[in-house]
Amino acid sequence: MFPEFQMTNVLVLWSHSSGYLHACLQELGRLVDVNVVFFEPSGAAPFSKTQSDNCTYQTIWINPSDPASIGRGLFFAGQVNPELCLISGWHHPFYMRFLANQLSSSCVKVLCFDWQWHLTPRNLLKAAYGYFYRARFFDAAFVGGERQYQFAIRVGFKPERVYQGVFSGDAISIQPKPWAHRLNRVVFVGRLVASKGCADLLAAWSWLHAHALLPDDWMLDVLGVGPYATQFENLTHCYLHGFVQPTQLVDVMTHGKILCAPSLEEPWGLQIHEAACAGLALLATDACGSAVHLVRPGFNGLILPGGQPKSLALSLKKLIDLDQPHVNKLQAYGARSESLSRQFSPSLWAATVLEMMADLIHKLRH
Repeated sequence: MFPEFQMTNVLVLWSHSSGYLHACLQELGRLVDVNVVFFEPSGAAPFSKTQSDNCTYQTIWINPSDPASIGRGLFFAGQVNPELCLISGWHHPFYMRFLANQLSSSCVKVLCFDWQWHLTPRNLLKAAYGYFYRARFFDAAFVGGERQYQFAIRVGFKPERVYQGVFSGDAISIQPKPWAHRLNRVVFVGRLVASKGCADLLAAWSWLHAHALLPDDWMLDVLGVGPYATQFENLTHCYLHGFVQPTQLVDVMTHGKILCAPSLEEPWGLQIHEAACAGLALLATDACGSAVHLVRPGFNGLILPGGQPKSLALSLKKLIDLDQPHVNKLQAYGARSESLSRQFSPSLWAATVLEMMADLIHKLRH
């Protein structure tokens, strides 16, 4: 049961559209009126606009490099008179100005972010900077999970005003396939840049094949674009898909058996949840924020330090060996991943937003 309260509009100020957010907004749009401001698709994130056709929410597209486009889009956004506004981060000046100057003071303003808390000079500075902005602009925070919760507390949000679960894969569309219908595939999803651990993955996969440590029928599926694309194209037993739309991602993911997330920096790592929904065994570095919730070593996958290609290679081999007929444990890992994936879903995301409104709108207005 959802809480009973009177409300009309939710406004979402985001950067780029994505399959996962579309699924979450669809669920919310079935319950309340939702208007979303998105950036126009770009070369780095060329998601198709067609996914927003015939959906339950209204979309306003802006070009973040064009002040006129921003002005028009945010003018229309301001006309909806929202009672709650979700904003992705505090790093877009035009969104911050909109919050300060155009939204009603009665609108509940919620900061959404994936920043992890680690005790570093950079995080201490960011927390101090955030404390100033939180006090001025935001009433609550909607974050990924435990590490982000810890950041929100240090920024100055009260524990009762920090909500978790802002990121969810499209658990509705991602349905696990029977193990017998899957291919011997390790799946990597992400930008092909250094921070995603691409150099380590290239080195690990090459080392495994150079030493004949993998069965010949195992392949690496790489989904993404970036500077490392050519190297993946030339990698043995590897297929580079490039950037794929959400429906293609689901198809590749549900045919695979292992997700590899070797990131050196990964505030959340939504691909880990998507792979868990698809019933894959999970291999992730400890840099991945979502691994805290979704990867349990020896239960459904492995966690390893980032930046260690030899360790990555041996971890890949260990998981692949679990799929050998005389062992046959990898399928159980995948089933356990699917079970853990239920911590997050579009319906839970929508329910959290409704709980947020029920908790905050009355308190902040009275």
